[in-house]
Amino acid sequence: MIVTTALLLLLLAGGPDPAGRPEALMGVAAVDGVPIVEQELRFALPPGAASGALHPATRDSARAAVRVALDRAVDAKVRLLLAVEAGFLPGADYGAFLRAWESENASRELRKQAGETVYGPLRWSERAFYEYRLASIGIALAERARISPPAGAPGAGAAGDLPAALLRSRRAAASISVDEPALERFTDALLEEQP
Repeated sequence: MIVTTALLLLLLAGGPDPAGRPEALMGVAAVDGVPIVEQELRFALPPGAASGALHPATRDSARAAVRVALDRAVDAKVRLLLAVEAGFLPGADYGAFLRAWESENASRELRKQAGETVYGPLRWSERAFYEYRLASIGIALAERARISPPAGAPGAGAAGDLPAALLRSRRAAASISVDEPALERFTDALLEEQP
């Protein structure tokens, strides 16, 4: 009962204030008016690009990596918007994600303290929870649509993943805007991180 009450109070309070992390909330693009922030773009970078492994570390290679990341981040935001439209999430903005992440970690900690079994990690990292949430949303949307493309079908993702046609259709209908100066600043910062 104490665990449930504490969790309910955390959820009602809205979780932690994402304004305490201004760098995570700097918008670089938007899908249907919902910002894609720098942290979401960082999560979407090709492996190694954010950890100093961008080779060659040139402006052109950084721009290419950022454009790939932007495309992935737009797909992720579209997936989140589909989840909001389906009633699975209260919002598709990064602040809503941060509140859900902290709430999930608080819930896991409370269950651990109460001696309950906690499946998976005791505490999610921000990136791992972001990836887990996107995967879970894709599965939930596919199940809700009762669509499960056979493995190997054109455009099919992993078993139970969000059907590619649904994602393409929603993305095509979306209004996508890019803040080019913000994207350039992000690219410059990425280059500065390179050895």
